[in-house]
Amino acid sequence: TTAEALRKEGIQDILLPDVDDSYGVMTLFDHLSRGKVLMPRSRLALPLIPDGLTERGFSVTTVTVYDNRCPAHIVKTDLRRVKEIIFTSPSTVDNFIQVYGSLPNHIRYRSRGRVTEEYIKQKLAEQ
Repeated sequence: TTAEALRKEGIQDILLPDVDDSYGVMTLFDHLSRGKVLMPRSRLALPLIPDGLTERGFSVTTVTVYDNRCPAHIVKTDLRRVKEIIFTSPSTVDNFIQVYGSLPNHIRYRSRGRVTEEYIKQKLAEQ
């Protein structure tokens, strides 16, 4: 989705990781010349990528460009009819729990990345 948005803005030379998660992004940088990296990101973003790139010899500057937060006006879905939910970050898991109170057992949970997957497992174990 991000690559499509960048292409619409005229940016054509876009590198995409083989694995679309934080570790995949860091691996992508293994094949690039060391230098400066500007990383626009969420206020809640984990330090995994900047720390990993710094360890690989890059000079990383992070800039907070957005906040993750629950919408002010939420329309709840009847979760009895939901079979699967895909979470894209730990904050989406937290916001779901804030709205619904828990992660129902009858739903299959998937994630975009290992960090979020581990976070889902942690939250399920805490229930």
